[in-house]
Amino acid sequence: MNKTTVLNPQFEALRGFVETIDTDFPQEGTVVYRRRNTVKRFDAEPPRPALFVKSYGIPNVFNRVIYRFFRLPKAERAYRHTLKILELGFESPAPVAYVLFTSPLTLGRSYYISKASKYGRDTLDMFYKHGKAGDRLAEAFALFTARLHKAGVMHLDYSSSNILYGREKDGWHFSLIDTNRMRFLDRPLTMKEGCRNLVRITAHAPQLQKFIDCYAEACGYPKDECAKLFFSMRKRYYFMKSLHFHPFSKDRHSRSREHR
Repeated sequence: MNKTTVLNPQFEALRGFVETIDTDFPQEGTVVYRRRNTVKRFDAEPPRPALFVKSYGIPNVFNRVIYRFFRLPKAERAYRHTLKILELGFESPAPVAYVLFTSPLTLGRSYYISKASKYGRDTLDMFYKHGKAGDRLAEAFALFTARLHKAGVMHLDYSSSNILYGREKDGWHFSLIDTNRMRFLDRPLTMKEGCRNLVRITAHAPQLQKFIDCYAEACGYPKDECAKLFFSMRKRYYFMKSLHFHPFSKDRHSRSREHR
């Protein structure tokens, strides 16, 4: 297997860690997620900051060829997309590097490495807060989401577990993770595109209503029309999901469109 390593110039001091990740990953770090892919946290060991490393599962034979020649590997997409998110003025854990192992015809193992976020909570936690505190967070999150959509940024897995949040002196901040599936448009999202992008958000009904009302107002959409469209799409999404069919799986795009 040939190895390709792309290291963010800002993290040249971490080259030694990155170059040995394929050897160290199985034995070191703390597992925080393990299913098709595995995510591990590597605690800070000064001067190395705390890092997260995502090891992507090796695709099936067909997709190993596809990712070798026709689509960018997920690790590379996560790295590029995160750079784009930061360039546009939004927050995401800083990308450190990606590492690919390839044969002449197929993609094998791949890794994406990022700094650990300074925010330790995701919006699933946020939305299950009650009372005025939950309402204020829902409003702040709606304004953040509207800014994303106005900038043409579409996270294709915009679910509560993929958005971290924390409190800073100037208010609530939000940070995107799991960024390998993104679209960057050269225009704002339409109301239909925006509502479809939000169906995976999980919350209590009152806070979900508060969220979509604030989102509609920030985007300049009619509140009732936007809410009706959103809840209709959300109901359809979860019904189809219960049948093990993902209605919006068509949000897959070619190599060229992934990085506009």
